[in-house]
Amino acid sequence: MPMDAAREFTLDFDKIEEQDMGEENGTCSAAFLLAQDKKVFRGARGGVQRPLKDMLLPAGDHRMILDWAVGRSTCHQASIHNLATRYCNNMSRCIDAPSGAGHLCKCHAGYDGNPYVADGCVDINECGAPGGNNCTLRYFCHNTQGNYTCSCPNGWIGDGYKTGTSCKEAISPSGVGLALVVTISSTALCYYWAMKRRKMRRKRAELFRKNGGLLLQQRFTSITSQGTDSSAKIFSAEELKTATNNYNETRILGRGAYGTVYKGVLPDETVVAVKKSRHIHNRSGPRPLTREDALRIAAETAEALAYLHSTAAIPIIHRDIKSSNILLDENFVAKISDFGASRSVPFDQTHVTTLIQGTIGYLDPEYFQSSQLTEKSDVYSFGVVLAELLTRQKPISVGRPEESCNLAMHVVILVNEGRLLKEIEPHILEEAGEEQLYAVAQLSVRCLNMNGQERPIMKEVASVLEELRRSFTNDKEQTMRRKDEPVQKYNEQGHLLCEASSTSSLHYSEGSTQLSMEAEMKASCHTPR
Repeated sequence: MPMDAAREFTLDFDKIEEQDMGEENGTCSAAFLLAQDKKVFRGARGGVQRPLKDMLLPAGDHRMILDWAVGRSTCHQASIHNLATRYCNNMSRCIDAPSGAGHLCKCHAGYDGNPYVADGCVDINECGAPGGNNCTLRYFCHNTQGNYTCSCPNGWIGDGYKTGTSCKEAISPSGVGLALVVTISSTALCYYWAMKRRKMRRKRAELFRKNGGLLLQQRFTSITSQGTDSSAKIFSAEELKTATNNYNETRILGRGAYGTVYKGVLPDETVVAVKKSRHIHNRSGPRPLTREDALRIAAETAEALAYLHSTAAIPIIHRDIKSSNILLDENFVAKISDFGASRSVPFDQTHVTTLIQGTIGYLDPEYFQSSQLTEKSDVYSFGVVLAELLTRQKPISVGRPEESCNLAMHVVILVNEGRLLKEIEPHILEEAGEEQLYAVAQLSVRCLNMNGQERPIMKEVASVLEELRRSFTNDKEQTMRRKDEPVQKYNEQGHLLCEASSTSSLHYSEGSTQLSMEAEMKASCHTPR
């Protein structure tokens, strides 16, 4: 019999005497509550009657679900007559039956159990099983009666719920401070290096301008515009770095006392030699370089240049005289090096016209303007070396006023204005004396004359320096003899005291940060040739 709602029914089994079917003894012994379309019996085969228990499909128990409800009234109807409270306990509520008439009782949310008996609804521990709650962190779920709460660990932020703001590790004040310090420091460091690079670029540009770089560029432009084929070019530091593969050791062609020569390859595949100079500031040596040594070295260098200009079979102009090209052996004997730029001059000629070559600060301005190379160009360069020897200052320095950034002009101004002694280190003044310093300065100024014809020849320069050296040696010997004589003194009791003074070595100032020719020469004593 079909049923589509809760119904009350009674089944009675009565024996029918007229239909005796064997084992069942004429009675029904089974009743079923199944779905309407559920197949219950097997079909008979061959018209043979079979017992009912053998006809059941499948054999054994059949599962069924009873959908029941209290009464036939809804919760609203039951509440009017106060019937719902008769069946539901205080931790449950009335709900209408999901199908058909009647109503049911259900435990409140967060509770489970039997809603029809007292204390039948018990609290559910949502934190007890994974997935039973909405907390981000399992161990920070806190069970309550009928509910639960979520939280976050100390130092974390958020509400602890997956569907809320979850839990995130908070940055401590010290962490914020550290991050802030790192950020500020990084920004400041980047700014510092950017400003340093910008300052370095400006300084390079300024030095390039002050050292005649713009004039040199104009000179090359003029030569090119006149249709003259010129291979000369001014390279930037970056171009040279690229050409030598960042000065790779595999590109080294040779090493000199003051630099290393590398093989460079230009973008057009032209192979060039690139010399990377290095200055040696180490002042250590077998003994200090005295003023007498320096004067002797200057005299020997001048004598060597005089030989190249007038005594050699074919006169030779060095074209790159500078302090770093005057080398010393262990006995401080001077040797002129680096003849890569030198040119020979036939006896019947007074000059040769060449592309400008030399070192800024030592370059003869007359040669720079005319491209006519004469022996007086070496005289000018040697005058700069004498100025270095005299003042212990660099040939080019941005620390001096703009009109005196070039040491040659600086010395000329000092001599003309009578301010030379103020630029001389006290120990040099004490060792050499004013007379000798002025003599060397006057010789340097003569060599630095802007008019090449008015400069002395190297024979005369060598002769003057040799005379100064001998005079200095004689004066020193006389001074030492006077110092060796006993000095008579009387003490408070009137007794005669004899005291002999000894001569100590005179050293130049170790605190000086300026590049000196003496320092470079002395350091070269221990440099492999």
